[in-house]
Amino acid sequence: MSKTLTAFLFSIVFAVNFSFAQDVFEPNNAHTNPAALSCGNVYEAYIQTDGDVDWYTVQANQPGAISVALTSVPNGIDLNLEIYQFENGQLLKIADDDDPNANGGQNLTATAFVNAGAYLILVEDENDNDSNPSESYTLTVSCSVNLFEINQTIGLAASIPRDTCFEDNIWGENENFFNSNVGDNDQDWFVVQVSESGTLNAVVTDVPSNQDLNLEIFIIENNGQPKRIADDDDNDAISGQNLTAVAYVDSGTYYIHIEDENNNSTNEETYNFCLSFTPNAFEVNQTIELAAAIPRDTCFEDNIWGENECYFNSNVGDDDQDWFLVQIDESGTLKAVVTDVPSNQDLNLEIFIIENNGQPKRIADDDDNDAISGQNLTAVAYVDPGTYYIHIEDENNNRTNEETYNFCLSFTPNAFEVNQTIELAAAIPRDTCFEDNIWGENENFFNSNVGDDDQDWFVVQVDTACLLKVGLTNVPENLDLNLEIYQIVNGQPIIVADDGDINSNGGQALSAELDAQPGTYYIHVEDENNNRTSEEPYTFCISCEVLVKTIAVTKPEVSIYPNPTAGIITISGISPSARFRLSDLSGKTLIHSQPANREIDLTGLEPGLYFISFFDGQRVISGKIVRK
Repeated sequence: MSKTLTAFLFSIVFAVNFSFAQDVFEPNNAHTNPAALSCGNVYEAYIQTDGDVDWYTVQANQPGAISVALTSVPNGIDLNLEIYQFENGQLLKIADDDDPNANGGQNLTATAFVNAGAYLILVEDENDNDSNPSESYTLTVSCSVNLFEINQTIGLAASIPRDTCFEDNIWGENENFFNSNVGDNDQDWFVVQVSESGTLNAVVTDVPSNQDLNLEIFIIENNGQPKRIADDDDNDAISGQNLTAVAYVDSGTYYIHIEDENNNSTNEETYNFCLSFTPNAFEVNQTIELAAAIPRDTCFEDNIWGENECYFNSNVGDDDQDWFLVQIDESGTLKAVVTDVPSNQDLNLEIFIIENNGQPKRIADDDDNDAISGQNLTAVAYVDPGTYYIHIEDENNNRTNEETYNFCLSFTPNAFEVNQTIELAAAIPRDTCFEDNIWGENENFFNSNVGDDDQDWFVVQVDTACLLKVGLTNVPENLDLNLEIYQIVNGQPIIVADDGDINSNGGQALSAELDAQPGTYYIHVEDENNNRTSEEPYTFCISCEVLVKTIAVTKPEVSIYPNPTAGIITISGISPSARFRLSDLSGKTLIHSQPANREIDLTGLEPGLYFISFFDGQRVISGKIVRK
């Protein structure tokens, strides 16, 4: 080959290696003359000289996302990729490739969530110091439609119905909304109108595997500031985790917020979102002031479900609680029962009043400080006419459940109640029989649990001397009752007779009797250890048998000897069936029995003067004994 031919071929090779490939988009070196692109197309273009920049424009016809991908980047070029819009006449970057120092030949992606409109795309070498006139990069423009966008802030929340399911995604960024990268990534806000009280349930499922989402429910307070009322209760959700947030609400406007937990991951893949609303006419009844009015005899279903941070300053108390209010117009017993409790909940059941100082006071509860999950509960209070509040909550206020519990409230009138103390004794005639019960509690009358359980006090006026007899029969099997008769002496209640049994058995019938002179007498009935109550009644009978004749012991046909005595006395002049009652100077009955072989053992008594009465048929024989 000649030297001339060799030189000619070298010239051809040189020319091919350094010639510019045709770039159909040039000139597009300024944002004022961008090259037009269309969504859904793939383009090839060049960075042909150092300092060359490429501006493009693309039109989004509907809200959604614009995603630009750079691939097949020449090895010697480290590109930047950015998306812009005009805002008030100023060019504003809204998204970029999120890599401040790309490598040569590195592929890049930028995605922006956008409204409908025109947007600009910038492609440039990172330091404007590399180019390649012959190797192109590939530019792919994708536009996806999302009618919820832009819903990046609570002010831009997308309106949705209260019962709905749809797909959406946390995808892209838009620096138009925040001054830093924190919050640039897509977030989704939705707004829902609720026209009645109930429970709002938000659920996110099918979460992309690279995203750990947050789910929250908000309101706008009267000061115009947003306040969170419920969330997914997970401060550190794992990637792909499903989430639920439940809020009990009044009618109003509510906002649902979904974001990536650290606002650092986006994904074109969608999550599934469902919102449902369950009406509940009792909500919001979270506090005693918001108690829902109910009748005194009713049954219904309700649930301890959801939370609402509007009512407490910490998580303690945020979970749903139920307060109910009932008006009682007569005395009796109020019984509250909770059954069919969900298996994950250990509930508390309480009955309250509002005291004169305006403070709530508990008067009865379920008597179980540590109920087990799913346990049924009962609270019973004996009450006067008034307003009463029933409170139901999870024991540690840490569990909620969509499943309902069953609640029943019933009221049993009882004209004798409240007769818990001697001062509140119910007046009865001196000859009568009726049924009553030792049933319920009321912490309004004592400072401790001792004495809270029901007791019955009755008062009877005796205007003629008589044998006062009181009997209790048909006693419930679980009750071991006490029966006592009192008088007020020098302002103090004194026992003048009792049932004579210091440890009665469950269901045992009891009686007490007294040689009563004209005056006021009080009868007291209580459970022996004040620790059991029963809805079943006992039968109470009282009679006052007028005495036909009273005989003094000074009569020769009745004698007590020796008198004074050191211990045992012998009685003559009375029938074998006669009974006696020995009392002290205060009138308190010490012994009430029949003489054994006409003898009475007084060795257990202190020295002093005592009164003795014998009841022998229609005769009452009274006398005095001196114990020396």
